[in-house]
Amino acid sequence: MKDQVTGATLMRGSSNGDLYTFHPMSQYQPTALASTCSASPSLWHARFGHPSFRVLAQMMSSCGNFRNLENKKFHCNSCHINKSHKLPFSVSSIKTTTPLELLFSDVWGPSPITSVNGYKYYLVFVDHFTRYSWIYPLKSKTDVVTIFPNFHSKVETMFSYKVKSLYTDGGTEYIKLSPPYTPEHIGIAEAQ
Repeated sequence: MKDQVTGATLMRGSSNGDLYTFHPMSQYQPTALASTCSASPSLWHARFGHPSFRVLAQMMSSCGNFRNLENKKFHCNSCHINKSHKLPFSVSSIKTTTPLELLFSDVWGPSPITSVNGYKYYLVFVDHFTRYSWIYPLKSKTDVVTIFPNFHSKVETMFSYKVKSLYTDGGTEYIKLSPPYTPEHIGIAEAQ
C-alpha cells in the first residue's frame, strides 16, 4: 500500500489464499494510517453494503476514530427505496358528503379458530362518511349473497339515504371490484 500523495510505501502484505495480511512498516504507526481517512458515516454506510445504523455504529466504533456517531444519524434514500415493497399511496382523494355514498366491504377468514356457533368468516362493512362499521359472522363465504340484501335495506332505512357505491378487494362474492393487489383502496374495511 502506498501513500497517494508521496508514493511512499506504507504497508506490505502477503497473500494467504484470498486473504491479504498487512504488516505496517516500522516508521509508520497503524493508528496514523487509520486516521488519514476522512470519509463520512454515510459514505462508510454505502461502502459496507448499507448495514443498519446500529451495526454501522458498532463497526465504526471498533475502529476508534469515529466518536459520537450516535449524534450523526443520516437518511439513506437507497435503503428506504429498496426495503419498500410498494410506493406509498397518496392521501385519499375520496370525498363523501352523505352517509352510504360509499361503503367499503371485506370478508375476513377463514379464522384459525371456529366459533362456538361454527362461524369461520366475518363480513365487514364500513361507511366512508360516518365510519359506522357492521360485522357479520359467516359460516361460509357464500353467505355474503344472503346477508348483503338484508344489510342493504337495513342501512338505507336507518340513514334515509341510498347506497351509491360499494368497494371491495376483488373477492368473488362481489360483482363490483377494486384493482387487484391493492387492499389500500378498501383500507378502511381492511383495518377493521
